[in-house]
Amino acid sequence: MKRLLHIAYSAKSKSGSFTASILLLLISINMSGQKLQSVLSETWTDGSWLYSSKSDNTYNGSNYLIKNLLLSWDDITDNWLNAYQIDYTNNSNGTVNQSIAQSWGVDSWENVQRATNTYDGSGRMLTTISEIWIGADWNYQSNTLRTYDVNGYLIHNLSQNWDFIGDDWKNSSQLIYTNNPDGTPGQFVLQLWDGSSGDWINSGRFTYTYNTAGKIFTTLGEAWVAPGVWQNLSFMTNTYDINGYLTSELNQDWNIPSGWINDTKTDFTNDTDGRVIQNITLQWETTPGTWINSMRETFTYSGTTALPDFKDDKTFRVYPNPADEIITIRTESENSSIAYSLEDQTGKQVLNGRLNGMLTTLNISGLNKGIYFLRLYDNRQSIIKIIKK
Repeated sequence: MKRLLHIAYSAKSKSGSFTASILLLLISINMSGQKLQSVLSETWTDGSWLYSSKSDNTYNGSNYLIKNLLLSWDDITDNWLNAYQIDYTNNSNGTVNQSIAQSWGVDSWENVQRATNTYDGSGRMLTTISEIWIGADWNYQSNTLRTYDVNGYLIHNLSQNWDFIGDDWKNSSQLIYTNNPDGTPGQFVLQLWDGSSGDWINSGRFTYTYNTAGKIFTTLGEAWVAPGVWQNLSFMTNTYDINGYLTSELNQDWNIPSGWINDTKTDFTNDTDGRVIQNITLQWETTPGTWINSMRETFTYSGTTALPDFKDDKTFRVYPNPADEIITIRTESENSSIAYSLEDQTGKQVLNGRLNGMLTTLNISGLNKGIYFLRLYDNRQSIIKIIKK
């Protein structure tokens, strides 16, 4: 089974440094009686925006998301084609009991992955078992177990992989959280399981600062390079407008001996209610020293729902990005019923499941290098571009 590898600094790299960035993409979308209907993704190619993918959502009478259909643009037929879909089975309170992902084959949908969740009496997610479709049956793939403190804050996230030979679960990685008094994470440490020594080994560490409104201002990523030594890895800085809506995020890499160098930034356009209607991600080009367009997402909303008219500043952040083996999804909400899916540029889904409360980690070490799209669903959809190095 795949093993969660280090995201840490490699002392043996030719440049003498490991370049990675934290992309804490904050998408603040206020709920104002509307649901996200579709998201159009475009890539910047030869000086113009070209279609890449599109997703459409379906909700039931209780306004719970029950299906997400992902379409990919086909340049030959000049049309949208089926790529992937996720069907959700919800509990009575709206949390997802199970999700099933399917990819489009020659002329029908084919099973790919299934995720099943359990919750405690307060609605906090306890376990997630992921299975993959092999032959004509579901087979164990991974397992996640979560522990909370007396205040209900997540303090431990254990990931395990299924060992087909030993026919049991094997430790893979764990996250240990240190929370602020208000429950926001102040820091978390990633450790990897060393089967040969039977012990946990430090790998990465992330430390947060917040502005006076309680929104993340900076995130420092560090890698464990030697006993007792943490090395700078990545740095993220967020900018907000006077309404508290995210307008820009800057992601930088640590470079020896230059220090922090630009990597990517994302600019956001919000409507008057704070919903993101478009965001543009740019890549830093050292020569000629300017920002170059990379990807654009456009959001559309539809229908008045039975939901009350309130503002819910749920904010999603993903880091590090680019990443080698692991990404972490953070939300300011403790709602554990938020579904996610990760798709490649063709629209093929490679991962799906539910968020583990405020912090969720995904193992992407087995994916090919390239661009992926992380979609998060909570009566609307947020899309975040992920770069796998």
